[in-house]
Amino acid sequence: MRRSSSDSPQKIKQFVDKEVDYYQYVFNEFEQGHRRIVINFSVLFLGSLWFFYRKMHVLGAVLLLYPFVLFGLMVVLESHYFLSFLLIFFVLVRVVVTCFGNRLYWYKWNAFVESRKPSRGMLRGGGVNVIVPILVAGFLFCFSYWVLSGMMQGMRHS
Repeated sequence: MRRSSSDSPQKIKQFVDKEVDYYQYVFNEFEQGHRRIVINFSVLFLGSLWFFYRKMHVLGAVLLLYPFVLFGLMVVLESHYFLSFLLIFFVLVRVVVTCFGNRLYWYKWNAFVESRKPSRGMLRGGGVNVIVPILVAGFLFCFSYWVLSGMMQGMRHS
């Protein structure tokens, strides 16, 4: 049986770490069935970095890598029409994740709450992590710089 997040303020503080009042309200809305969707503007603007920040690394990695996979398919298939599909799909996924990011976080919260004695891994899985999103953003910046500088070198030699 699922316990209400309002019944365990210490546990939610331990799990969420930052913005506890906001997430306690959102989780209660989900549990009571008042809402199915809560728009999270942090997910809209940060995308996969928000998932890394909230320690949902698998979802963060999927959201980070799927545009590269689709772009690779476009290159392999040599179809420039695929680019418009890629852009539409990217926007669609971003909108869906913006609407359901908090619900995914709530599912993770429920797994944490339903465990009688959380493992050390579960305790480390809660809260926030600032280092991973900074590293990912730095990697993306370096990768973008490398790609753009390679494109500029190619333009100079043509």
